[in-house]
Amino acid sequence: MASYEDKYPKAAHTLSKDREQLMAFYSFPAAHWKHIRSTNVIESVFATVRLRTYKTKGMGTATATRTMAFKLIREAEQRWKRITKWQQLELVEAGRAFKDGLL
Repeated sequence: MASYEDKYPKAAHTLSKDREQLMAFYSFPAAHWKHIRSTNVIESVFATVRLRTYKTKGMGTATATRTMAFKLIREAEQRWKRITKWQQLELVEAGRAFKDGLL
């Protein structure tokens, strides 16, 4: 970190200040890392809803819009992949400590 402080002082300060939050990623099982790193699942679902609401130029009532968004999200949910080693979620929930992805 010290080698970057001269060239990028603001970035180095931010990284050192928020280090604990940035490294929280490593306190989860290593098998879950690929799921934690990606926000694509969330973004793709809302992109579908946004595209559909734009193309239909508004569905009329707010209730109709919410209903359509709900149905689109439920449809997208069927294509989601299960979290790798999902059984380890029970260990995370129980408060078991993971260091660098290992129990």
